[in-house]
Amino acid sequence: MAKAKKTNNVTVVYNSPRSIKLITSKGEKVIINGSPVSNILDQYGKPCYKRFGFTKIPADVWEDIKKTYKNASWFTSVPPKMFAQMEEDDAIAEAEEKKEENHGFEQVNIENTQTEQLKEQTENV
Repeated sequence: MAKAKKTNNVTVVYNSPRSIKLITSKGEKVIINGSPVSNILDQYGKPCYKRFGFTKIPADVWEDIKKTYKNASWFTSVPPKMFAQMEEDDAIAEAEEKKEENHGFEQVNIENTQTEQLKEQTENV
């Protein structure tokens, strides 16, 4: 009886409200989950680790993706918008550390976009 081959998986973490489909150098299609917009903020309106999408994939596939897409903005940004950890708890912990980082699809904060004139007009209403 043949032994089942043990696959080392990693948990890929992606800071985006959208999933992304990637193709490895071998032609394999891999979907990396984003996180629904409804998970960006916690119950108190503060950013939380749930703003990241989590995906388990084989470690060798992750290594291939890193090589294939090494110049992609989600790897080259500081901090990177996509990273992986061997243990899911470590992935959650790293996401928790990076929860304040923007992904670029946040809702507009109208307080930061109003002109002084518009602020004065709306305050007087």
